[in-house]
Amino acid sequence: MNSLHENLFKLLIEIDDICNEHDIDYCLAGGTALGAIRNQCFLPWDDDIDLYITRDNWLKFYDLISKHPEILPENRNLVCIENAPYHRNPIVRYVDTSKTTIYPAQSISAKTCGDQIEFFILDPIPNEDDGRKEHLNQMRAFLEILSPYFMVCHSLPLDDYADHRDLVLSLYDEIKRKGYSAVMDELYEKLYNYPMEKADTLCLRWGKRTLLHEKRFYSDKRYEELEGRKFPVAYELEHALRTDYGDTWMYIPQGEGKISHNPLVEDPNRPFEDFTSIYLKFIDQEKVTQAYETNKRSNLKSWIPRRKVELEEARMKGILVKVELEKKMESNGYDLKQLLEDKDYEILNKLFEDYYSIQLHQNCRKYNFLIDIDKDIIKIALLNKINQGQFYTARNIINILEKNFELDSDFKHYKDMCIFCKKLSIAIYDDHDAEMLESLLNNMEEDCEGLVDTYRAILWLDMQKAEDNDDYEHIISKGNELLRDYPDDGEIMAYIAEAHYHLGEEEKAREIFDKAVHHTRNGFVWQNAKRYVGIDRMAEEEIDVD
Repeated sequence: MNSLHENLFKLLIEIDDICNEHDIDYCLAGGTALGAIRNQCFLPWDDDIDLYITRDNWLKFYDLISKHPEILPENRNLVCIENAPYHRNPIVRYVDTSKTTIYPAQSISAKTCGDQIEFFILDPIPNEDDGRKEHLNQMRAFLEILSPYFMVCHSLPLDDYADHRDLVLSLYDEIKRKGYSAVMDELYEKLYNYPMEKADTLCLRWGKRTLLHEKRFYSDKRYEELEGRKFPVAYELEHALRTDYGDTWMYIPQGEGKISHNPLVEDPNRPFEDFTSIYLKFIDQEKVTQAYETNKRSNLKSWIPRRKVELEEARMKGILVKVELEKKMESNGYDLKQLLEDKDYEILNKLFEDYYSIQLHQNCRKYNFLIDIDKDIIKIALLNKINQGQFYTARNIINILEKNFELDSDFKHYKDMCIFCKKLSIAIYDDHDAEMLESLLNNMEEDCEGLVDTYRAILWLDMQKAEDNDDYEHIISKGNELLRDYPDDGEIMAYIAEAHYHLGEEEKAREIFDKAVHHTRNGFVWQNAKRYVGIDRMAEEEIDVD
């Protein structure tokens, strides 16, 4: 752990001790939960701790601290909209006031400017037939007004955003007549008191993303290790992580996927009041907040024209991608079907590199904009991804295709292949269900037999069933056979390495694990490499971050 993680860990232990003593349920969430289940440690780039807590447990925690503030250690503060008028944010924060980490959106309240733990409240919401859509619309509007420092619902489709804008502006008009507190208190009472027993779904109380979790994920809790101590997580944590992070939750992200925050001021050796007390003398918090709200209303009115500019930008980039793709194919005389048949993935990946990048850019996905290239070429691009174990990438492109035209039989089949691969992933990583996986493999379509996802599933199943040396020898033999089709697949390598380890061939296992961890970003491969032979790939990642 670095010094920041050491302090965050200390804060987490404080929260855990308070909750354990007073029978309050919470669980690790977000990047903290990912670090725990994939690697038993902090993600190197993480700079805070995420926790989930249901509303009834949050109210219990808040009531306890409000009545007995002495429970909190020295230099600690619990900050939320209930106790800090300028904390205009739905996220509750447990703050170390002896440190300084000042972010732009938190600078005005000057209450959450140190190392912090974030509580995300999970609220029950109506089921589909009981008015969920209206509830979510009201919730987004509430959060838009609550948080004046940034646009909350910027990822909504344009038509939905127009409705959202009109609702928010009408609420601003109502605030002029009734006052901010009256309108927001009324909405709060309406939105955040829905009966838990009537709901099947919990909604993450956060503006930028509307994350809906099945209530069953939290029907109980279990414990996972983080930095040598066990903490509670959702009983069905893996399903919750797939909801939050998608089908790649088991992979360590690269580049922009490593989400860190960028503070204005950071000083681990000084209390943040040393800084906030200086600038608070020169600002009127109420006037600054009103200025933000004025800017928010202006942005609401201009948001759709700006998004149309984004759409035009996507169109222009799509034209360039199409021209460049056609030029590469013509100048090299590529036979795409032959390249795919020959598993010439290096050439195909390079050829489609810009297409994937632009077609999957957030603007194209947000507006379901489809780059206008020949459908037969799109089919090759999809199969290229599916064959290499990236069904989730192909599925995202198919989602856009479905919004633009009716899928033909080929596209429907590729969609089914993606669904099959996802089911394999869920059986392995979410449910650890060997019986389900075996059923899927026994009933798969013929053209799924050669997919790398299928190969990985076969080896995983063999590893679950292995009982003696003959079984491990079989896994090694089978794995080496499969590597002939996918020679650079780190996940296949890892099964071979683990089998060598169980045979007592530790040096051979170490050699193969070392290669495996540099050919995959699967966090469970990294975990096993550390567990079995002491290769700490995550430590290398931490060096890269530093």
